[in-house]
Amino acid sequence: MRTLSLIFFLCVIGIPVFSQTLTGLWMGNLVNDSNGKEQKYELALSEYRGKVTGYSYTTFFENDHYYYSVKRIKAERENEQWIITDDKMVANNFPEKASKGVKQTTIFSLNQKDSTWEMNGTWKTNQTKIYYSLTGQLHMAAEKDLSKSDLFPHLGDLKLEDDVPFYTPEKRLLSMGKFRVDKTSAAINQPEKDLKKTAMAPVSIQAAPGIQAAAETNIVEVEEKPLTIAGRKVNILETIYFTGDSLTLALYDNGEIDGDTVSVYLNGKPVLSREGLKASAIKKTIYSQNNGEDMQVVLVAENLGKYPPNTGLLVIRDGDAVYQVRFSADLENSPAIIFKRK
Repeated sequence: MRTLSLIFFLCVIGIPVFSQTLTGLWMGNLVNDSNGKEQKYELALSEYRGKVTGYSYTTFFENDHYYYSVKRIKAERENEQWIITDDKMVANNFPEKASKGVKQTTIFSLNQKDSTWEMNGTWKTNQTKIYYSLTGQLHMAAEKDLSKSDLFPHLGDLKLEDDVPFYTPEKRLLSMGKFRVDKTSAAINQPEKDLKKTAMAPVSIQAAPGIQAAAETNIVEVEEKPLTIAGRKVNILETIYFTGDSLTLALYDNGEIDGDTVSVYLNGKPVLSREGLKASAIKKTIYSQNNGEDMQVVLVAENLGKYPPNTGLLVIRDGDAVYQVRFSADLENSPAIIFKRK
């Protein structure tokens, strides 16, 4: 009887570890043990009959250049851990051809923290005649909002979306070019309701004896129009609180260099005009307003490039603090970032 109870107890304990499927989007970072640098890391995994396949996406900065790689990967479970190994390099923007002999192996376990599943583990690359082995730590969490992914736009450009079954056509439409709009902008951009259908009948009110009736005032309705710059509707993408007297903006093309060109407006005035996005940074320093007012930076697409819409990465430096904002723009909508002093 005690033996049966022990077996039942072990089975129950084992259920939380493996009840969570790996299928879905995972986002986090890789930390290099030797230099402490972090790389952004994404995984799009699909699990079917015990086999796990998918794609990884790694990004990092080096000497003001933005680099990325997309790899096809596979995974298998060994005891209480998962092992992910590189299968094939699919795309990258490295200055030199990537070595085919270097593969990354990641070993992790799944843990539930509150209502979110996390991956925590280690990674390493194999040693070759040319390259030393590198090691590091992995920290990831499941992400339900697919519009936050930088990997999926690349898979779209590469015509590989169908390799990820959970990234359905419906979800692609929801995530493509999605703006995160604050409540104020959302209210402004909503169509005006037709009030005539619910209007009450006019009521005639007579002035009391000895009191002169006030002259009738005509109320003219003023249509509230959405904010526009260069003829484009402005959507607030992010609000960032800063402390310094100046901010450094750096613009990058976060995918294949396809001819995307943008202009940047600060409080309605152009500060960068028709800049072609590329892997190297296009920099501009802006200074806080003397009156303490908020600053609004708007990114205007001058074209759609080879692969619409116009997409890129904006990196903002406020002293030691660094913020990364992925943006998407077209010929009708322009994303904006609001900067508020803390």
